[in-house]
Amino acid sequence: MAELVDLPAAGRRAGQQIRLDNCYFTYVLHSDKFGKLYFGYSKDLTKKLLEHNKGRVPSTKPYRPYRLIYSESFPIKEEAVKREKELKTSQGRRFLKQYIKQSPDGGTGRRAGLKILLG
Repeated sequence: MAELVDLPAAGRRAGQQIRLDNCYFTYVLHSDKFGKLYFGYSKDLTKKLLEHNKGRVPSTKPYRPYRLIYSESFPIKEEAVKREKELKTSQGRRFLKQYIKQSPDGGTGRRAGLKILLG
């Protein structure tokens, strides 16, 4: 049986849940070595992160390794794609900067480097 989780995305009804095997994720990766951000969406977030770090994604291969710094879940693909596009905008980057600033560990445990990157 699939695990149920609460949806963290804004605009959802409190307590609304989705099945993990039935959702899409919008995610943001960070390359510590090169200071690059990568925005994407996937149905299998763990598998996608491994693909990025194994060099199976041509656009991210030269900038490995990557760490996941942010993700959101959505019940349908179109919402995940829309959110990915929003995060790529200047307003989306401001949101990420604020999120990282408010996170106890800076979102990744390396707060200072990300402040420079996003600031």
